[in-house]
Amino acid sequence: MPTARKLSRSQGKPTARENDGRHAVIRRIQTLIDESKWKQAWAELKPFLEREPENASMHWVAGLLQSELGNREKARTHLRFASERITDDASLFQQLGEVERKLGDEAAADRAFQRSLGLESRAPQLLGLADQHRKWGDPAREIEVLEKAHATDPGDGTIALRLASLYQRSFDPTPALEWTTAAIKLKPDNWEAYLLLATVLQRLDRLKEALEVYHSLLLVWPNDGRVNRNIGMLCLRLGMNPAAVRYFKRAAEVETNRVELEADIVHQLLHAADWSELEQRAQVVLEQLRATRDHVAPFAFLSVPGATALDLKTAAERAAAHLLRDMNPPAPAPHVVAASEAERPLRIGYLSADFHEHATGYLMARLFELHDRENFRLHAYTWDNHGNDPVRQRIAACFESLRDVRGLSDQQVADRIRADKIDVLVDLKAYTRDGRLGILAYRPAPVQIHHVGYPGTIGAPFVDYLVSDRIVAPPDRAHYYTEKIAYLPDCYQPTDDTRPIGERPTRAACGLPERGVVFASFNQPYKITPRSFDLWCRLLREVEGSVLWLLHGSDVTSAHLKAEAERRGVANQLIFARACRQTEHLGRLQNADIFLDTLPVNAHTTASDALWAGVPVVTLPGEPFVSRVAASIVTNLGLPELVARDEEDYVRIAKELAQNPSALAAMKARVSEGRRSSPLFDSAKYTKNLEALYRVMWRRRAAGLAPVAIDVSGAV
Repeated sequence: MPTARKLSRSQGKPTARENDGRHAVIRRIQTLIDESKWKQAWAELKPFLEREPENASMHWVAGLLQSELGNREKARTHLRFASERITDDASLFQQLGEVERKLGDEAAADRAFQRSLGLESRAPQLLGLADQHRKWGDPAREIEVLEKAHATDPGDGTIALRLASLYQRSFDPTPALEWTTAAIKLKPDNWEAYLLLATVLQRLDRLKEALEVYHSLLLVWPNDGRVNRNIGMLCLRLGMNPAAVRYFKRAAEVETNRVELEADIVHQLLHAADWSELEQRAQVVLEQLRATRDHVAPFAFLSVPGATALDLKTAAERAAAHLLRDMNPPAPAPHVVAASEAERPLRIGYLSADFHEHATGYLMARLFELHDRENFRLHAYTWDNHGNDPVRQRIAACFESLRDVRGLSDQQVADRIRADKIDVLVDLKAYTRDGRLGILAYRPAPVQIHHVGYPGTIGAPFVDYLVSDRIVAPPDRAHYYTEKIAYLPDCYQPTDDTRPIGERPTRAACGLPERGVVFASFNQPYKITPRSFDLWCRLLREVEGSVLWLLHGSDVTSAHLKAEAERRGVANQLIFARACRQTEHLGRLQNADIFLDTLPVNAHTTASDALWAGVPVVTLPGEPFVSRVAASIVTNLGLPELVARDEEDYVRIAKELAQNPSALAAMKARVSEGRRSSPLFDSAKYTKNLEALYRVMWRRRAAGLAPVAIDVSGAV
């Protein structure tokens, strides 16, 4: 910012008395600026500027004040005027560049930033410029300045570590690894650099190398909460669930937020099917959540047995509030939407790191292909590290643009979305792995919604709508959601009605007996609770010759499930299947007779997979969103009788099908017919209904109306 001395320069030769008055006013202006009283400072400055319209320093200050007041066009005019006359100050050009960027003129912003960078060559001053870019939430510019600072002072390991951290936070792990390695070479005992190295290696899926680094760190920091928690998360990915629990317990001993770590412990106990202390730990989590204001990871909390819909909403709201406290985003510039724009083609932005061979990619691909290109212009923003697999190639062809936003901060991605003039922004991640809700917190689009990724409320004021249906989120339970519900007429979950099903292998090839009923549940192990397992083992005891076909999570998990089955008297009736490609999995699923759902976390994609393969799904709905998905799926296939009223009804439905071959055959025939005729597998109808929801949302926005619960016809 200009100094008082620069501001005091005039175009003529003022008298001593005039100078005394000038200095007094300038001191008042500086004090008001220091106190962030922008309007008062502008009121003091404006008369001076009118008397001395050629004073470049005053235009500089005027530009800064107008920027703080939200008048960016005026700010640019003043700063451009100043920059044409003050050509040797790097900070002026940096501030001009920031205003140009906010106004969407990336070329002008780049010219200003490059001019700023060219004027500065001293490492301390460059670090100051980098600090400004960090304050403005511009990691790309911060990186550029830091790389010049490193070239000026290559022996400073803190610069290299800062660069590594920036690349890591921007989802760009390859340069992050290079800079982390450089930081360690410059200072081999920089343990923070080793901690970052392990994180980067995880991002690159070099998991065993990351584990080795963490073990080295434990020799130095055996009781560090971060190290122990990070190792716990890594052990989960490696299938080392008992080890994950052990490390989470260590972290819980030293970290202040016990509820978050206790929820992680419960989640890992479920992954390992280690139920020895599950009930006790789950009760601790629920008591702490209800008695404190601590936040918790919402996705891990979904699976905590006993969590109510209100608990899940509380967890989401606290996570969103924690995010906003950390970010402290500025008030967004308003989106001006005229009433005349209500029926124009809409620019839809989809936000996800799962546009590849992932459950979300499989669910959404057909929807993207069927979108009405005349009335809906599709754009995607992604930051995954999965290359160009067949699903990515299929999805990419559907978008006018698919932007890889790795290396960009949340604010920069938001600025890009705003510059792309996205009307409706659809988040497909939320609290799932690698989600970036911070992008939505900057309010880059007039309408912002969540769909598919996270099964529940986001709990955030910056998400307007949650796409759902009346079974998953009944209107009388709308108070469990901070968003307004956008109701689809059928199931909220999209499907792909063109998915190929692989060749059906023999039962023997799958390790299944040639005769007898095959119950199946291909949910991830963390969804299996003692309550569900008790019901399954009861069925195995009562249905002679039956087996239970499960997904193999890890050797430890499968061993625990076998031990639990032995305690329930069905030791030899469990069979485990390894993970495989989706087409092959759908082919082998045809050997299952009845799919048994889990509670409290239902089968979601796995339920529609089973039905697509011709296997009936028996489900028992609970209270929250995550516990009602399978009920919606089977009901919309036309089989509401597969939705149980209670546990006894759940066992009755499955048992009657299992013990009556003709009834089971008839049910399978109805499942096959539902594939051809039900709305669940009518991708074209689903797409039109979702587009109708987008249009209703947009019409309300164009009319200046606040979000309310809607369906394809309008407000409900």
